[in-house]
Amino acid sequence: MSQKYAYMRDALNKIGNDPVAALEGNGKMFIDETMKIIKDYETKKYIDPLVNMKDKPYYIYAGSADKTVPTMMAYTLEDIYKKLGAKPKIDIGEGMGHKYQPETPWKLMDYLVKTISGAEGLAKPASADWKTKGIIDKFSTTDLLKETGKEFYGKDGGDIGINMHNILNLGIAYYPKTCIAKDRKTKCKFMLVLHGTDSTMEVFLENFAPMAADNDVILVIPMVVSAWDNRYPPYMGAKAF
Repeated sequence: MSQKYAYMRDALNKIGNDPVAALEGNGKMFIDETMKIIKDYETKKYIDPLVNMKDKPYYIYAGSADKTVPTMMAYTLEDIYKKLGAKPKIDIGEGMGHKYQPETPWKLMDYLVKTISGAEGLAKPASADWKTKGIIDKFSTTDLLKETGKEFYGKDGGDIGINMHNILNLGIAYYPKTCIAKDRKTKCKFMLVLHGTDSTMEVFLENFAPMAADNDVILVIPMVVSAWDNRYPPYMGAKAF
Protein backbone atom coordinates (compact mmCIF):
# COMPACT_ATOMS: atom_id res chain seq x y z
CA MET A 1 0.00 0.00 0.00
CA SER A 2 1.46 3.39 -1.01
CA GLN A 3 1.93 6.09 1.63
CA LYS A 4 -0.64 8.26 -0.17
CA TYR A 5 -3.15 5.41 -0.22
CA ALA A 6 -2.53 4.60 3.46
CA TYR A 7 -2.93 8.27 4.37
CA MET A 8 -6.31 8.50 2.66
CA ARG A 9 -7.46 5.28 4.30
CA ASP A 10 -6.56 6.64 7.74
CA ALA A 11 -8.24 9.93 6.89
CA LEU A 12 -11.53 8.09 6.29
CA ASN A 13 -11.45 7.06 9.94
CA LYS A 14 -11.90 10.70 10.91
CA ILE A 15 -14.90 11.46 8.71
CA GLY A 16 -17.52 9.83 10.92
CA ASN A 17 -20.59 7.86 9.83
CA ASP A 18 -21.68 10.29 7.11
CA PRO A 19 -22.16 8.87 3.60
CA VAL A 20 -22.12 12.35 2.04
CA ALA A 21 -18.76 13.24 3.60
CA ALA A 22 -17.36 9.93 2.37
CA LEU A 23 -17.65 11.12 -1.23
CA GLU A 24 -15.99 14.47 -0.62
CA GLY A 25 -12.47 15.61 0.34
CA ASN A 26 -10.31 12.66 1.41
CA GLY A 27 -13.06 10.27 0.42
CA LYS A 28 -13.08 11.57 -3.15
CA MET A 29 -9.27 11.34 -3.25
CA PHE A 30 -9.51 7.71 -2.12
CA ILE A 31 -12.09 6.93 -4.82
CA ASP A 32 -10.10 8.66 -7.58
CA GLU A 33 -6.86 6.93 -6.57
CA THR A 34 -8.59 3.54 -6.40
CA MET A 35 -10.16 4.02 -9.84
CA LYS A 36 -6.69 4.76 -11.29
CA ILE A 37 -5.32 1.54 -9.79
CA ILE A 38 -8.28 -0.51 -11.06
CA LYS A 39 -7.98 0.87 -14.60
CA ASP A 40 -4.21 0.29 -14.55
CA TYR A 41 -4.70 -3.32 -13.45
CA GLU A 42 -7.24 -3.86 -16.22
CA THR A 43 -4.83 -2.47 -18.82
CA LYS A 44 -2.06 -4.77 -17.57
CA LYS A 45 -4.54 -7.67 -17.57
CA TYR A 46 -4.01 -8.37 -13.89
CA ILE A 47 -7.80 -8.50 -13.56
CA ASP A 48 -10.68 -9.43 -15.84
CA PRO A 49 -12.26 -6.75 -18.07
CA LEU A 50 -14.22 -4.30 -15.94
CA VAL A 51 -17.19 -4.58 -18.27
CA ASN A 52 -17.87 -7.91 -16.53
CA MET A 53 -19.06 -5.94 -13.50
CA LYS A 54 -21.84 -4.18 -15.39
CA ASP A 55 -25.25 -4.78 -13.81
CA LYS A 56 -23.79 -7.39 -11.41
CA PRO A 57 -25.00 -7.37 -7.77
CA TYR A 58 -22.62 -6.73 -4.86
CA TYR A 59 -23.46 -6.80 -1.17
CA ILE A 60 -21.32 -4.45 0.94
CA TYR A 61 -21.44 -4.76 4.71
CA ALA A 62 -19.70 -2.63 7.34
CA GLY A 63 -20.06 -2.11 11.07
CA SER A 64 -20.82 1.46 12.07
CA ALA A 65 -18.24 1.22 14.88
CA ASP A 66 -15.56 -0.61 12.87
CA LYS A 67 -12.09 0.76 13.66
CA THR A 68 -10.21 -1.85 11.61
CA VAL A 69 -11.82 -1.05 8.26
CA PRO A 70 -13.37 2.44 8.41
CA THR A 71 -17.13 2.45 7.81
CA MET A 72 -16.61 5.16 5.21
CA MET A 73 -14.79 2.66 3.01
CA ALA A 74 -18.12 0.92 2.47
CA TYR A 75 -19.60 4.12 1.03
CA THR A 76 -16.55 4.81 -1.13
CA LEU A 77 -16.64 1.19 -2.34
CA GLU A 78 -20.32 1.58 -3.19
CA ASP A 79 -19.49 4.65 -5.28
CA ILE A 80 -16.63 2.86 -7.04
CA TYR A 81 -18.85 -0.10 -7.93
CA LYS A 82 -21.50 2.25 -9.31
CA LYS A 83 -18.89 3.99 -11.45
CA LEU A 84 -17.97 0.57 -12.84
CA GLY A 85 -21.58 -0.14 -13.76
CA ALA A 86 -22.34 -2.60 -10.97
CA LYS A 87 -25.39 -2.65 -8.70
CA PRO A 88 -24.17 -2.61 -5.10
CA LYS A 89 -26.34 -2.94 -2.01
CA ILE A 90 -24.94 -1.46 1.19
CA ASP A 91 -25.74 -2.68 4.71
CA ILE A 92 -24.41 -0.86 7.79
CA GLY A 93 -24.57 -2.79 11.05
CA GLU A 94 -25.41 -0.24 13.72
CA GLY A 95 -23.07 -0.39 16.72
CA MET A 96 -21.05 -3.24 15.22
CA GLY A 97 -17.26 -3.31 15.19
CA HIS A 98 -15.14 -5.40 12.83
CA LYS A 99 -17.70 -8.20 12.60
CA TYR A 100 -21.12 -8.79 11.15
CA GLN A 101 -24.45 -9.27 12.87
CA PRO A 102 -25.76 -12.84 13.38
CA GLU A 103 -28.41 -12.34 10.68
CA THR A 104 -25.98 -10.94 8.09
CA PRO A 105 -25.03 -14.29 6.44
CA TRP A 106 -28.74 -14.99 5.86
CA LYS A 107 -29.32 -11.49 4.42
CA LEU A 108 -26.27 -11.82 2.19
CA MET A 109 -27.22 -15.23 0.81
CA ASP A 110 -30.86 -14.17 0.39
CA TYR A 111 -29.80 -11.11 -1.63
CA LEU A 112 -27.44 -13.06 -3.88
CA VAL A 113 -29.96 -15.81 -4.56
CA LYS A 114 -32.60 -13.23 -5.47
CA THR A 115 -30.41 -11.13 -7.74
CA ILE A 116 -28.27 -13.77 -9.42
CA SER A 117 -30.62 -16.71 -9.93
CA GLY A 118 -33.80 -14.69 -10.25
CA ALA A 119 -35.40 -16.81 -7.55
CA GLU A 120 -37.43 -15.48 -4.66
CA GLY A 121 -34.48 -15.73 -2.30
CA LEU A 122 -33.91 -18.10 0.61
CA ALA A 123 -37.24 -19.78 1.03
CA LYS A 124 -36.36 -21.43 4.32
CA PRO A 125 -34.77 -20.15 7.55
CA ALA A 126 -31.52 -21.33 9.13
CA SER A 127 -31.47 -24.98 10.11
CA ALA A 128 -30.23 -25.99 13.56
CA ASP A 129 -29.48 -29.55 12.39
CA TRP A 130 -27.53 -28.56 9.27
CA LYS A 131 -24.82 -31.11 10.09
CA THR A 132 -27.21 -34.05 9.67
CA LYS A 133 -28.73 -32.53 6.53
CA GLY A 134 -25.44 -32.25 4.69
CA ILE A 135 -22.00 -33.70 4.15
CA ILE A 136 -18.80 -31.91 5.18
CA ASP A 137 -15.71 -32.84 3.21
CA LYS A 138 -12.19 -31.53 2.70
CA PHE A 139 -10.70 -30.78 -0.71
CA SER A 140 -7.43 -29.77 -2.35
CA THR A 141 -7.46 -26.07 -3.17
CA THR A 142 -4.75 -26.58 -5.79
CA ASP A 143 -6.84 -29.19 -7.62
CA LEU A 144 -9.86 -26.91 -7.50
CA LEU A 145 -7.95 -23.96 -8.96
CA LYS A 146 -6.43 -26.14 -11.66
CA GLU A 147 -9.90 -27.14 -12.81
CA THR A 148 -11.61 -23.75 -12.48
CA GLY A 149 -8.66 -21.57 -13.57
CA LYS A 150 -7.29 -23.45 -16.56
CA GLU A 151 -7.03 -20.29 -18.63
CA PHE A 152 -4.59 -18.82 -16.10
CA TYR A 153 -2.74 -21.93 -14.95
CA GLY A 154 0.91 -22.16 -15.92
CA LYS A 155 0.97 -19.01 -18.06
CA ASP A 156 4.09 -17.79 -16.31
CA GLY A 157 5.71 -21.19 -16.52
CA GLY A 158 5.04 -21.84 -12.86
CA ASP A 159 2.30 -23.37 -10.78
CA ILE A 160 -1.11 -21.94 -9.91
CA GLY A 161 0.49 -19.51 -7.47
CA ILE A 162 -1.58 -20.70 -4.53
CA ASN A 163 1.10 -19.87 -1.95
CA MET A 164 1.57 -16.41 -3.40
CA HIS A 165 -2.09 -15.70 -2.75
CA ASN A 166 -1.93 -16.89 0.88
CA ILE A 167 -4.37 -19.77 0.42
CA LEU A 168 -3.49 -23.07 2.05
CA ASN A 169 -3.91 -26.26 0.00
CA LEU A 170 -6.94 -27.29 2.02
CA GLY A 171 -10.57 -26.30 2.17
CA ILE A 172 -14.00 -27.37 3.40
CA ALA A 173 -16.93 -28.19 1.16
CA TYR A 174 -20.51 -28.52 2.42
CA TYR A 175 -23.07 -30.41 0.34
CA PRO A 176 -26.75 -30.47 1.33
CA LYS A 177 -27.88 -34.06 0.91
CA THR A 178 -30.64 -32.87 -1.42
CA CYS A 179 -27.90 -31.77 -3.84
CA ILE A 180 -26.18 -35.15 -4.10
CA ALA A 181 -29.15 -37.53 -3.96
CA LYS A 182 -29.31 -39.80 -7.01
CA ASP A 183 -32.95 -38.98 -7.59
CA ARG A 184 -32.56 -35.27 -6.88
CA LYS A 185 -34.91 -32.91 -8.66
CA THR A 186 -33.46 -29.71 -7.25
CA LYS A 187 -31.00 -27.50 -9.13
CA CYS A 188 -28.54 -26.45 -6.43
CA LYS A 189 -26.68 -23.19 -6.11
CA PHE A 190 -22.96 -22.69 -5.48
CA MET A 191 -21.28 -20.23 -3.12
CA LEU A 192 -17.55 -19.58 -2.65
CA VAL A 193 -16.82 -18.27 0.87
CA LEU A 194 -13.50 -16.70 1.92
CA HIS A 195 -12.99 -16.27 5.64
CA GLY A 196 -11.33 -13.26 7.25
CA THR A 197 -7.67 -13.23 8.24
CA ASP A 198 -8.38 -13.48 11.96
CA SER A 199 -11.04 -16.16 11.52
CA THR A 200 -11.11 -19.74 10.21
CA MET A 201 -12.89 -21.76 7.58
CA GLU A 202 -14.61 -23.75 10.34
CA VAL A 203 -16.15 -20.58 11.80
CA PHE A 204 -17.49 -19.50 8.42
CA LEU A 205 -18.83 -22.99 7.79
CA GLU A 206 -20.86 -22.75 10.99
CA ASN A 207 -22.05 -19.26 10.03
CA PHE A 208 -23.22 -20.07 6.50
CA ALA A 209 -24.09 -23.80 6.49
CA PRO A 210 -27.31 -23.37 8.54
CA MET A 211 -28.71 -21.25 5.68
CA ALA A 212 -27.31 -23.54 2.98
CA ALA A 213 -28.78 -26.78 4.36
CA ASP A 214 -32.46 -26.30 3.47
CA ASN A 215 -31.94 -23.86 0.60
CA ASP A 216 -29.88 -26.14 -1.64
CA VAL A 217 -26.65 -24.14 -1.55
CA ILE A 218 -23.28 -25.90 -1.92
CA LEU A 219 -20.51 -24.12 0.00
CA VAL A 220 -16.81 -24.15 -0.89
CA ILE A 221 -14.55 -22.55 1.74
CA PRO A 222 -10.77 -22.45 1.10
CA MET A 223 -8.49 -21.87 4.08
CA VAL A 224 -6.66 -18.56 4.04
CA VAL A 225 -3.12 -18.67 5.45
CA SER A 226 -2.68 -15.02 6.41
CA ALA A 227 -3.58 -11.44 5.52
CA TRP A 228 -2.60 -9.99 2.14
CA ASP A 229 0.10 -7.90 3.81
CA ASN A 230 1.12 -10.71 6.22
CA ARG A 231 0.08 -8.82 9.34
CA TYR A 232 -1.15 -12.06 10.92
CA PRO A 233 0.75 -15.30 11.50
CA PRO A 234 -0.24 -18.27 9.29
CA TYR A 235 -3.34 -20.16 10.40
CA MET A 236 -2.48 -23.85 10.41
CA GLY A 237 -5.19 -25.26 12.69
CA ALA A 238 -7.33 -27.40 10.38
CA LYS A 239 -9.36 -28.40 13.45
CA ALA A 240 -12.14 -30.07 11.45
CA PHE A 241 -9.81 -32.82 10.29
